[in-house]
Amino acid sequence: MIDTSNFPDYPFTPKRFDRGDGIHMSYLDEGPADGPVVLMLHGNPSWSYYWRKLVLGLRDRYRCIVPDHVGMGLSDKPHDRKQRYTYTLKWRVEDLTRLVENLNYSAERLMVVWPARFPTYAKAQQFAGNPEKLANEVYGGRMGNDSPGDGWRFRGRGPIQLTGRYNYTQFATATDDDTPLTTPGLLCEPVYGALSACWYFVTRTTPRADIETVTREVNGGLHGLADRRRRYERARTALEA
Repeated sequence: MIDTSNFPDYPFTPKRFDRGDGIHMSYLDEGPADGPVVLMLHGNPSWSYYWRKLVLGLRDRYRCIVPDHVGMGLSDKPHDRKQRYTYTLKWRVEDLTRLVENLNYSAERLMVVWPARFPTYAKAQQFAGNPEKLANEVYGGRMGNDSPGDGWRFRGRGPIQLTGRYNYTQFATATDDDTPLTTPGLLCEPVYGALSACWYFVTRTTPRADIETVTREVNGGLHGLADRRRRYERARTALEA
């Protein structure tokens, strides 16, 4: 554990994440595990200390994730060729992708999101940090996912998180385009992502329904409703300006 007592206004205990090749990133994970997530990224040269006051102001209601890039702050600083770390934008993106995926699928987080499926830490730990195994466990055998690996292949993607072979097939049929089935990853791209969200919203929600009704129809519950209301009001204000 790194001693941070000498850093003013930094009353945090950083965590460590192995991004691969034995290289560890330091990061803060402050706030409620089931709260809305705020990801704070520092520039160059800097580190998570830059965001300390914002974290202190938000952590009572938001989950604040604040990583130190490799080579900066409290993260490892590889410099020998054996570790083979390339300080490029591509590697930075890979670092953050791995970190965020790992946080999304920690044992503690799984118990919050799927308490019925993962009632114990021991059960959740079997799937922690392994999004492919988790997706096949949670979504396999339902939502049209009848073939091995379908849970991962047709996992949630796009702004509305279209999920399941059945929904991907319906979307492909509606647009007369098999791309969502042959290359489902394209739903993460702007065009297919926006199309899938619009299609789902038009075909699966009640026209002119209130935000609470639509939230239930899309999510099956009201998780995140308060944050959704705030975003809705911001969007409406911008459109009416």
